[in-house]
Amino acid sequence: EINMMNLWTENEEDLREETREQSTSVNKSGVYNCTIEEALIISGKNGSQSKGLKLVLKTDEEQYFYPVEFFIKADGTENEYARKKLNKLTYLCKLKNKDLVPVESPNKVFIPALADKKIGVIVEVSLNGEYLRYNIIGYYDIKSKKTADEIQNKKNPEIYERFRKKFESAAPIEKPNNNHTEENTEEKNEDLPEELPF
Repeated sequence: EINMMNLWTENEEDLREETREQSTSVNKSGVYNCTIEEALIISGKNGSQSKGLKLVLKTDEEQYFYPVEFFIKADGTENEYARKKLNKLTYLCKLKNKDLVPVESPNKVFIPALADKKIGVIVEVSLNGEYLRYNIIGYYDIKSKKTADEIQNKKNPEIYERFRKKFESAAPIEKPNNNHTEENTEEKNEDLPEELPF
């Protein structure tokens, strides 16, 4: 007896959706206008006291990347280098630290205040074993193309341009074998050595 229900839902909209590749990971260094889809707090494993902010960033071209900034080091002390960048991120998102209230769900800790914010990101992409690593050099305001320090110090926007030119001809980073799912690419970031050489 074959059930005469539809196998799936008919939907006119589906017919109009552009045919293109599935969303991919950002694989070259550059300057990207992004939307923060999610901001997560991740904690170190195996007795490490480290804490990091992990961003799920979607570029205007619908590519994704997942940088992590460890603002607390493995020994529990503040990572000044990450703190400076994160304070600039918060400022450019027009938020104060008190707005960044973490919410716990059964499988993750996220910060709703950062979700859906638009932010410009200068990122250097490298290979860590067989996984892409995203090192954020800085953030900029998408409209003015100014970084936080340029806004604060009333300077002209030069940093964005400098990195745009610098990374213009950056080669895409090829992963050694491409049978890894996006999930893998992302999860591995949490196992990065916390003690990055700053």
